[in-house]
Amino acid sequence: MTASVFHVVSFDGKDSVAIVPHIWLHENGCWWPPYKGLKWLQIAVEKEEMPSENWTQHSCPVLYTGSFMEAVKRVRKAKRRQIFSHVKKTSQPKDCAT
Repeated sequence: MTASVFHVVSFDGKDSVAIVPHIWLHENGCWWPPYKGLKWLQIAVEKEEMPSENWTQHSCPVLYTGSFMEAVKRVRKAKRRQIFSHVKKTSQPKDCAT
């Protein structure tokens, strides 16, 4: 039995990353399901649900390819970097000189 392949992708124009199964990728990015709840999305990823006609296409470069567990670690690390990057940008000292 071969291990499933997952990817960590970054959505263009947004500060977000996600894990997608290999079958969600296409030559220009990836397919994304219409689910509103995080739980439904997580189930679709873990079960490697086949994309269907009501899914949308997104341009999203692949940041990592490998196992699901390693992809989870990479997403957590990326989200921590985003948080710290945002904190760094918003906590810059303001020039008090007038």
